[in-house]
Amino acid sequence: MHPTLGISASDTVAGLIRSAMETGVPQDNYCSRDFEGLHDRFVSENAGDMADHLYVLAAEIYVESHSGGLTKYELEQEHAEFLHKRLRDFPAEALQDPGFWRYLALFPFRLFLTVREEDLKPIRYGGGSGSSKSKWLLPRTFIWGRKCYEAESDSYDLVRKMMQLREENGYSRGTVIDFYHSHVVRPAWSSDTSVAQQFLTAVFSGDLLFDKDNSANRPTNRMGSAIARLSNNVLLEVSNSAVAHEIWKVKAHIKTDELDVSRPSEDS
Repeated sequence: MHPTLGISASDTVAGLIRSAMETGVPQDNYCSRDFEGLHDRFVSENAGDMADHLYVLAAEIYVESHSGGLTKYELEQEHAEFLHKRLRDFPAEALQDPGFWRYLALFPFRLFLTVREEDLKPIRYGGGSGSSKSKWLLPRTFIWGRKCYEAESDSYDLVRKMMQLREENGYSRGTVIDFYHSHVVRPAWSSDTSVAQQFLTAVFSGDLLFDKDNSANRPTNRMGSAIARLSNNVLLEVSNSAVAHEIWKVKAHIKTDELDVSRPSEDS
């Protein structure tokens, strides 16, 4: 068995943590396992030593992920690899249980949660209506790592590839996290890991189109929308070249659009 936390209990726990943060309680205090006796009061646990193991694991992941000077967005990116790597062999019944993810966010991974999502809104940890799990911090971070994990090479290079390429080409890091959330974590068409990796590989191949901001019409949105339309007619999981071919077409269209915009008119 594994530790779990219900929706109502999660909202109560988050409210007490939020209050502590707002009133200046030190981070070491409100992030401790013993804070206000919350663990014993609210966690449904029949897991033996699993809770102890999870607290140790969360602390190790935070240290591994936080090499110093990271933004909260980079902290999530780093957690994407280490969270998946350390949890991927957990029992399926735990990984498929929303209560387990609420527990992880508000107890062992409370430091990560309060640093990354300091407003502690219900959607961050799975409270409120309890829906949209791909927007909860812990599941979405795990999914990011899972879909970018290349099992054959035992590599997580795709987790950081967009940031790496932006840095190499002199762009800011501002749109990296939205790229992964919008095109890897949440879309139905990328639910299959092989499709998500086809998309990432195609995006990163050849002439990479960089988003300049988070506007609706940014290049990666156009590519994601094209794949979403393609998925209505093509079973992407078994069509190895469809994603790459579609992205090649979108890249060509975007480059043509850019040329048209920059070309002087005949009257100038």
